[in-house]
Amino acid sequence: MPASNGDCACCKARFVKFRLTEEITRDDHRQEAQVEAFWDGDDPTPSEGSFYVYNVCCEEAYGECVEWGYQGPSESVGYAVLDDQNESSGAEPEECFYRIIELIPCCEHTGDTGTVRFEITSADVASGSATATVSARPCCVESVPGESEGSITVVDALGCLFDDETDASLVGRKGFAKYMTGPPSGYGGSVECQWEIFSLCCN
Repeated sequence: MPASNGDCACCKARFVKFRLTEEITRDDHRQEAQVEAFWDGDDPTPSEGSFYVYNVCCEEAYGECVEWGYQGPSESVGYAVLDDQNESSGAEPEECFYRIIELIPCCEHTGDTGTVRFEITSADVASGSATATVSARPCCVESVPGESEGSITVVDALGCLFDDETDASLVGRKGFAKYMTGPPSGYGGSVECQWEIFSLCCN
């Protein structure tokens, strides 16, 4: 449970970047979040680790908010400002709280690793594989299967993309790869997935 913001301290950060830990809807006046960055003051959650960010009222009726402005799934990233006006419309009164001023809904990751864009850093034409730096990942994915320190192994599963190439000529080449089911590892072996190149830029 996040801590209440309590009294507004003179040193509390005025602006924060946050990540939602739960979905917020247009029926929610606040939601739990974690601080990712803060400016113009101190960390608002030095020990608790989480806090509440408050929604913006879009429509009121009879002195109560009937529709809130922001909505987004868990893991959405946003910015909030310290609101010391004590106008929390439907929220329990507090001396001050963090009001959402921007929310960037992050897509719900479905488990599909999708496609990566890469740049080859070393290659082994004989084995049809190369080590590549991942330069772009699917939305909402911070790392992909097989990724280590920003690199993955990509393979020429078609057996034609590395034709007439040398290890040196492949270095620096950019392309796209998909995470696909590879061939069984020997008779009765398990089927493993691999990053298969489907597009590779020419020199």
